[in-house]
Amino acid sequence: NPDLSPEESENAELALKYSGDDYLFSAAVFQNDVDGLIEWAPVGPGGLWQPSNVASARMEGFELEYSVSLGKLNGLVNYTWLDADDLTTDKRLRKRARRQFNVDVDYQQTAALSYGASLKARGHRYADKANQDRYAGYGLVDFRAQYQATTMLNFTATISNAFNKKYVEHEGYNEATRGFIVGFDYSL
Repeated sequence: NPDLSPEESENAELALKYSGDDYLFSAAVFQNDVDGLIEWAPVGPGGLWQPSNVASARMEGFELEYSVSLGKLNGLVNYTWLDADDLTTDKRLRKRARRQFNVDVDYQQTAALSYGASLKARGHRYADKANQDRYAGYGLVDFRAQYQATTMLNFTATISNAFNKKYVEHEGYNEATRGFIVGFDYSL
């Protein structure tokens, strides 16, 4: 796009963090004002995408995070609320979920064996600038395990999208279905 111009932004954030012996809590509020925000969008049939500028955009919200370590059990929870608007049209920006939620839990069974799970949840997002079409919200669950066989040999296994959830993150792209990864690393 020969008419594309660079983004200019003003950002502000206020954060509070508090930690104890086995936990950490943080909260933040933020506001980002962007002139000339670059967004990719489809142009005509055939799947061609092109960047263009959003004249004036504002992204504001808050984030909360809590992590804890309880002996062999470790957990992390975070939540983000995001209001992302095109200030010229007073519509929400494309592909930006208002609500995002993540949970990670890991358990250290023995000195050599650990396993865990993650949940990633996203609220709906709009697919178009007019906010007429939207992608549904979704939640994905992953599982993982690690076994330290020796000081030099480590095995890992991951199941991603364990429940084979069908979802749309980006229009025109196939999103990952259930996946399995098994690996090892050997250090000399």
